[in-house]
Amino acid sequence: MSEAMPDIDMDQFRDLFVAEGQEHVHTLNRCMLALEQEPGDAYTLNAMFRAAHSLKGMAATMGFDGLASLAHAAEDALHQVRDSNWALAPKLVDLLFVSIDTLQAMVDDVASGGSGQAPAGEADMAATVEQLRGYEPAAEEATPSKKRTVQKDTGRPGEPATTMIRLDVRHLDTLLDIVTEMVIHRSLLTRLAQRHTLPSLDEALRIHERLLAQLQDTVLNMRMMPVSHVFDRFPRMVRDLLKTEGKKAELVIEGREVELDRTALDLLGDPLMHLLRNAIDHGLETPEERKAAGKSPTGALRLSARRERESVIIEVKDDGQGIDAQRVAAAAVERGIVTAEIAAEMSAAQKLDLICHPGFSLSEKVTTVSGRGVGMNVVKQQLEALHGSLQIETVVGQGTTFRLQLPAMLAMVRALLVRVGSEQYAVPSAYVEHTIEIEPEHIEHVGKQELYDLGTGVLPLRHLGELLATPERGPQPRHALVVQRDGQPLGLCVDDVLGHEEIVVKPLPQALRGTPGLSGVTILGEGQVVLILDVTGL
Repeated sequence: MSEAMPDIDMDQFRDLFVAEGQEHVHTLNRCMLALEQEPGDAYTLNAMFRAAHSLKGMAATMGFDGLASLAHAAEDALHQVRDSNWALAPKLVDLLFVSIDTLQAMVDDVASGGSGQAPAGEADMAATVEQLRGYEPAAEEATPSKKRTVQKDTGRPGEPATTMIRLDVRHLDTLLDIVTEMVIHRSLLTRLAQRHTLPSLDEALRIHERLLAQLQDTVLNMRMMPVSHVFDRFPRMVRDLLKTEGKKAELVIEGREVELDRTALDLLGDPLMHLLRNAIDHGLETPEERKAAGKSPTGALRLSARRERESVIIEVKDDGQGIDAQRVAAAAVERGIVTAEIAAEMSAAQKLDLICHPGFSLSEKVTTVSGRGVGMNVVKQQLEALHGSLQIETVVGQGTTFRLQLPAMLAMVRALLVRVGSEQYAVPSAYVEHTIEIEPEHIEHVGKQELYDLGTGVLPLRHLGELLATPERGPQPRHALVVQRDGQPLGLCVDDVLGHEEIVVKPLPQALRGTPGLSGVTILGEGQVVLILDVTGL
């Protein structure tokens, strides 16, 4: 006599279903975009078919019948295309995109604890299923001589096999916390070894440092993810928005393999979305306007990432109409953001920075894309939260580049420790181009501004103590940190440069959050709390 099968609580597999379901929906979206450009790519078509098939099976196993039904209908439509019975006509493309959007919403509903409902409920899902199953290609699309022929699937050469496991990110966070505490205590051990001459301690410390460095690199690398995890969300959004706006553009994505801290990636999606939407809404002209300006009717959008030293540079670039700094300043004056007198004294970079002010907008009306004056302010706030900076380059009539600079790793950074008066501060090394030793005879005064003669030009100087409003003011500072501020080099004067050190970044206490020029705190080996400076916000 056989035993009855025990009841299995499928809810324990919900997180796994959501993770894999999101991946399958992402594959469907990415492949559909590729097929829209190359309908005969059998490799892409088969990848899309497999994703729909896998999602159908997973949903059926979990009991999400509506989701399984819609995935099955999409799979059937793709089967017809794959067997060359149907051409991938625009009407079918739009219908498949609608089904993918509905599948995404249903997976999101499961992620939030639901049962996989469509946005408008069962009727919405059923209507999409019915449209897919009832789709009939136009007569000319079914004529063999006029089909888009599906090529043979020859695979993609050179794609390495990878071995992956799923890991709860909370375990990574816990492991990182342990490593950061070990780094802090390593600094203490180093200082103790410097005070006491103990050969055996020195040897043990060297071994400890080597092992800790290996552990630290491993943990930090586990937190790093390619920017493609964020970049790949945008081709579909750009396609739909261009279609809505009646504009044409080619989106080029570069540097998808560049890695960034997972925490930064989680917060980077919204800023990049705002920048791309603004580029389409404000930057790119209509095909007719571009023709009249002597441009190609199809614009160019570029989303790129690259690694520079300890920073990641992300750029959103368009070849549209550019931004008129004078018009920005005039709009800011009209909205009461700055006075006409202040605007007149601003540099072009400072005027452009006004677009990040809360409530600023050049749109004459509010649309679903822009006009409320919150998008660029969100971009700036998120970058500040990530200890990053924003630079705007633009040429009227030629286009605009938004350049985001972010630390590649957020939990630990290499910093330059400096002294101002009796206080120590940490400045992330990524934002210091170099340091100079100040010779008083090379300082010139123009009004209240100090300029340092470098021989090849002059460098404006500002005293870090004054910017931080520290009560103590010693003799003439001995060093200056050369940084970029508003797109221009600036020398920040400090009393002493204490050297580079790898520091653990911790959030500011609640009372200090929002203070201009401060981005976090760190703890040195002997327990000393040191403020981390944001030189772009001073």
